[in-house]
Amino acid sequence: MKRLFVLFLRHHAKLWALTTVLVAGLIVTMAPGPRLMPGQYEYKTVIFKVDIGQSATNLQNQFNSVLNRESAAGWEFDGRCARLADDQFGIDYIVFRRRVQ
Repeated sequence: MKRLFVLFLRHHAKLWALTTVLVAGLIVTMAPGPRLMPGQYEYKTVIFKVDIGQSATNLQNQFNSVLNRESAAGWEFDGRCARLADDQFGIDYIVFRRRVQ
């Protein structure tokens, strides 16, 4: 025990500095980083009407034109919100978002 006490007295400053650095490192790593605030995006919903009798290539071309038009205006595709289907036509609600400056 006496040897441990002598060792502690000799290296007191080094141990204090090491403890301080370790505590500061723990505080820095546990601090939360920057987070995305919910209000930094604005959302827009586009209604996309689909007639059941249309061909798949025609539907794909229409959908691509909607995506290209909205992306040229600064909107990015975020997903589908809902799909309503009837026996004659279907409606897709497509959601776009963009960052608020």
